[in-house]
Amino acid sequence: MILETLFGNIAKLSRTTTTLLMLCVSGLLSTAMATGDGSKSNPYVFTNGGAYQTTAGVDFYATFTAPSDGILTITEIDFLVYDNADFTGTEHEMDWNGNYANKEYSYNCTGGETYYLMARPIETKSFIVRFGGTTALILNNVIPAANTVFSSSNGLVSLEFNKSVKISTTTLKAGSSENTLSANISGAYVSIDFKELLNNLYANGSVKEGDDITISMTGVRDASNETNMYGNNGELEIKYIAGSKPMQLISSTNTPDGIPANGTFYSWFMPSDEKGLATFTFDKAVNFTGSMSPKAMLIFGNPEIDGGYYEETLNVSKVDDNTIGVDFRGKLRRHKDIINIDTVYTYITLKLSNVHDLEGNYAYFQGTGSTATCYIDYSFEEVSYSATPDWSAIGGSSLSIIDNSTKNIELWLRETGGNATFDGAEFSYTDNETVKVATVAKENISIEDDPDDREAHIITIPLPMKNADPNTQITVSLTNVERPDGITTSIQDDAMKYYTHTFSTTGITDSINAIVSSREKEGNIYGLDGKLVMKNGNPKDLNGISKGVYIINGKKIVY
Repeated sequence: MILETLFGNIAKLSRTTTTLLMLCVSGLLSTAMATGDGSKSNPYVFTNGGAYQTTAGVDFYATFTAPSDGILTITEIDFLVYDNADFTGTEHEMDWNGNYANKEYSYNCTGGETYYLMARPIETKSFIVRFGGTTALILNNVIPAANTVFSSSNGLVSLEFNKSVKISTTTLKAGSSENTLSANISGAYVSIDFKELLNNLYANGSVKEGDDITISMTGVRDASNETNMYGNNGELEIKYIAGSKPMQLISSTNTPDGIPANGTFYSWFMPSDEKGLATFTFDKAVNFTGSMSPKAMLIFGNPEIDGGYYEETLNVSKVDDNTIGVDFRGKLRRHKDIINIDTVYTYITLKLSNVHDLEGNYAYFQGTGSTATCYIDYSFEEVSYSATPDWSAIGGSSLSIIDNSTKNIELWLRETGGNATFDGAEFSYTDNETVKVATVAKENISIEDDPDDREAHIITIPLPMKNADPNTQITVSLTNVERPDGITTSIQDDAMKYYTHTFSTTGITDSINAIVSSREKEGNIYGLDGKLVMKNGNPKDLNGISKGVYIINGKKIVY
């Protein structure tokens, strides 16, 4: 209670009456009036054990005379040190201990010398000044804790010292193997990532469950005073027990490195497109229960731009005990569907995470990434689709009029950006002044590639009705069409214009219709204008006729 009262009063006192708190030899707290007011003309005189407080935005000046060779330490506040009383000349920086949680700044002093210190605080903060010999280098924390079972799916050891450190060598002894490691040092923090190495040791049999794992370091020392060694000799050893061999990814499909490989993520995957299902197979059974079930997410754009970032949680399926399936199909993901800016991003990332084996151990993924998580980058591409249709009535006297002799409807369709799918055809017609609908199943429709145009194919549809009133119209449509770009009439009114056509008819009376094979040798030959050129002719009979495009047995012949 006494200490809380003293520190509370510090904030209330003027700069000229700031109380200096000192720890006496007996360990009891005593007070003395601080010398100086903290201004440049009348700086505070720091004393060992003194407690002070800065004021936000107000320059703080002080002096300190070292009673002997030693180290001046100041908590929280980083001061500049000058050699003269007017606080000019060379600026000397204090050494930070490298610890973010418990910051201290130190400066090596020579006995009898006076040092001039200045700080420009951006916030009001209390600090303590100490003077003495070298502070021992201490290891504050190790994660994971030493002497525990070590999970190689994590493979990361983190250390926190009380001050900035340097390390000469780091080695890993695991099972029958010994390897040199690289330690990543940032101030008082050290991290050692040997996940990939350890998993390779599991794979080649050098390490098995229950083996000793030892991390040894030499030359562990204070970065600002390299004679200050950890534990006097600078050696540090951390021991673990090897856990079970982690579940590992052994193959994938429809990923950039998969078999089959697919490195492109399209704005739309058709339901029948096998490239829209990525699978991941592991060497152990995958845990699909509760909180341990695998998760998948799409990541797109830049999170630092408002409206320019997109995340989507995907459904993860169980393909078999060892295999995860992630389905991209059935959702339209154009730029304008998922972000609200004009920037065009060229890749999209699949994040697969939370993968465990049946015992709850994390899976291991090679390369970078957090525990049980991998990131897969795909090139992103918007599907651009267009089509050019040419509808014809085949077998009758005209290509544009259905009559009693018409046997088939032909759709010549050139597509770019993929091929549309459909499940049949539908005829809307009038019979005895009643509108009727007749359908044709997909298996009764002929689809052939155009040998003269690799982007085109010929769809031949037999007429399904026996009767139709003269001087009416017959509309032919492919049914349940899905475009390869995912565009529907709800997005674009005329999205299905390529797949429907209306013919006029002179009438059909009790006709029997069937698909006419394009392989028949003889048949009536027509010009593209529908006029009969030759009855019961063969393609060879075109010799001597003007060059052009003719129709025979429902197939276009270029002569």
